[in-house]
Amino acid sequence: MDGPISAEPIHLPYLILVRPSHALRGLQPRQSHIEQHQLLVEHPCKKFFPRPLPLQQTPFLRKFPECLLRVIGKKIYAYGDALFTGSYFVASEADRIYLNPAGELSMRGLGSTSLYFKNLLDKLGVTFQVVKVGSFKSAVEPYIMDEMSQPARAQLDTMFNNMWGFIREKISESRKGVTPALIDSLVSLRNITFAPASLAVESGLVDSLLYGREINDRLAQLVGVEKEKLNKVSPSILLGQTPWASSYTSKNQVAVLYACGDIADGNDKQINFEKLVPVIVRLAENENVKGMVLRVNSPGGAYSEATRSVRLSIIS
Repeated sequence: MDGPISAEPIHLPYLILVRPSHALRGLQPRQSHIEQHQLLVEHPCKKFFPRPLPLQQTPFLRKFPECLLRVIGKKIYAYGDALFTGSYFVASEADRIYLNPAGELSMRGLGSTSLYFKNLLDKLGVTFQVVKVGSFKSAVEPYIMDEMSQPARAQLDTMFNNMWGFIREKISESRKGVTPALIDSLVSLRNITFAPASLAVESGLVDSLLYGREINDRLAQLVGVEKEKLNKVSPSILLGQTPWASSYTSKNQVAVLYACGDIADGNDKQINFEKLVPVIVRLAENENVKGMVLRVNSPGGAYSEATRSVRLSIIS
């Protein structure tokens, strides 16, 4: 096992990703094959409301195209029926960006809202007794206040300003003529989210408007083949050609197991001990697995049967 371990696994419905260095090896076996490689980063809109990319995953995803093809001098193309702040941030690394003429580029900046229940609880006769230490402990504020405290607002402002500044800077570095000030203007003054797709082209955020059916024509023209002979290769197939794909046959493995979410009992959307414990036991019984790295990404939770079961399975 070499290289850094990502702090969070990437699970997306339309793309399977591991470390970019592994996928890169799938493109490098033969130079004659590499000559025809192009990368299409696609954000499909299969439903009326397409799923936005979680912002915490975008910095890693944005590096993926560059690691795959920029190092061997190939072009990167991005297409979306609709692009959101996160997916556009990833797409902005591409050489050309295409958007559906009937689609949208939804960039709304960053922000958050909180619900406060104190007035409701007062009417119900419910009183919260809280022991709070420090100014920036805002988790209990919704139950004891009717608006956001200044420390809570200050820390959110700092976080969102830093995140938005990073996004604007990276987009402006990739898109010629697009400045951070222009991005702010498009989001705050010109309301690009509700504007026709043509505004994205006029402002330089998108290169051309194309329907999804036209993308294959454009790619076939770029690689010099007929559309019917255009050969698309998914990331999973590329990874199947790498040493990483066959490494599970090794008798000296280190397993990396992720536990993400709140710690609770029997909830599939959180750290579910009913599923996590059997996986730990199975790895422990596997003679080829010599060690395990358990990566926990959790805000916390209850000390309950879940935590006791996981702890005992690791000790045993």
